[in-house]
Amino acid sequence: MIRHHCLAAALLLAATPAGAAEHDADRAAILAGEIAWSHAFVTGDPAPVRSLLADDFAGISPSGTHYGKAGALAEITGEHADTVTQEAHGITIRFFGETAIAQGQDHEVTKETGPRGIDIVWTDVWVRRAGVWRIVAAQDTFAPR
Repeated sequence: MIRHHCLAAALLLAATPAGAAEHDADRAAILAGEIAWSHAFVTGDPAPVRSLLADDFAGISPSGTHYGKAGALAEITGEHADTVTQEAHGITIRFFGETAIAQGQDHEVTKETGPRGIDIVWTDVWVRRAGVWRIVAAQDTFAPR
């Protein structure tokens, strides 16, 4: 299971540390990317995510399974039929030169989980390549309740 984000919650939750004004445009681009990834699980359309993930993308699911770009895109269509709701919160974005770390937590309800849902904490690593931000790595972990 690969994590998802909620469009509305993500818009409200991107952290902007003091003195980070020089990263406003970068932060907006990364947040837009996280929102696009989230929205893809709602629509079941992986096309918007295809350009966000680097070709050498590497992810680790909450169960410890490693997956690449193709697996991430396939998961969007596979989980779409099962996803009822999803909600992200606590999103932060920090910059380290041409690298950015986005972190947050998702609550998702699927047909399998029922109304209780599950919580997943996640970290995405973004790198600016040729002037464009791409996700190169993601780690998802089930959060205790």
